[in-house]
Amino acid sequence: MRLLKNLKDWWKTRKWDKECEDAWKEEEEYYDNLQLIWGLRSRDDLSQSESVSIHTMNDIDICYDTKKQKYYLGIETIYGFDDWENGPKQYINRLFNELTEWMIESSYDINYQPGPYKVFTEWNCQFDGFDSIEELYAWFKFMRDGFCGDL
Repeated sequence: MRLLKNLKDWWKTRKWDKECEDAWKEEEEYYDNLQLIWGLRSRDDLSQSESVSIHTMNDIDICYDTKKQKYYLGIETIYGFDDWENGPKQYINRLFNELTEWMIESSYDINYQPGPYKVFTEWNCQFDGFDSIEELYAWFKFMRDGFCGDL
């Protein structure tokens, strides 16, 4: 009876090892396709890394998926704020301003105006990344304006 239990435990462990191995492989493939374009490293990043990267905790970052040929925006939203009404708005506004500064320094167009199909269909219902950094920026501007209002 004990032998059977030991075999069951061994099998569960092997099965778990295989699942973990498969998950790591998927994650490696995912990160192999991503390139960090720009980002701001979070003050509470614990990675010991000298600079911002795909593997650091970033308040905001732009990544490019070389396989899908799409841009993605990541924003860290785990933080709590003493001022729950204005703190999150100030945080998002700061990130937007940093992105705007980088866009201007990098000679990207910050005046891109998407059409209604892009805003209300593609970005709302069929989202799978952005075709350009300018599109990504315009989307973030829409979100920031709606979330922050007149802050």
